[in-house]
Amino acid sequence: MCKRLVSAGMLLCFCLMLLPAAQRSELESRQVAVGSGASITAGNAVHVADTSTQLVIAYQGADGNILVSRAGPDGNYEVQAIQALHGASLQALAAKDSLVVVAYGLGGHVFTVTSNDGGASFAPPVPVSGAKQAASIQDMTIDAHGTVHVVFHRHDQYWDYNYAR
Repeated sequence: MCKRLVSAGMLLCFCLMLLPAAQRSELESRQVAVGSGASITAGNAVHVADTSTQLVIAYQGADGNILVSRAGPDGNYEVQAIQALHGASLQALAAKDSLVVVAYGLGGHVFTVTSNDGGASFAPPVPVSGAKQAASIQDMTIDAHGTVHVVFHRHDQYWDYNYAR
């Protein structure tokens, strides 16, 4: 077993040495996009979506807020909290052109908030699931017409999958 691990490690090192320097540099971190305010507890995820002009990153903040990070005019990432979402649990992020949609759970409900300016500001929440269904979003996307499609799972008495748009 030990000989196999050593052999596999040596083979991996040899393969990495053969990669051109340009390809290896693609694996390096370019800049910090998510700062020290991120929550690192189990179950938290970081979501990345591509608008027509930049990457948008949504993550759970250590302060209980959902944070959105996006590249500013100078290329550095700016972080902002989505207002009035303290205690919400981030579940999904999708983007198409300048439309950015963040989905979250709060109090057994699933909601979305949308931005039409690439994530600079967000409209008030829109409920996706009914009251106290203990729902969670399984996936979310935006089609070519700008319609947001959401698949969510209800964990209450139904235990089923649902579609909303």
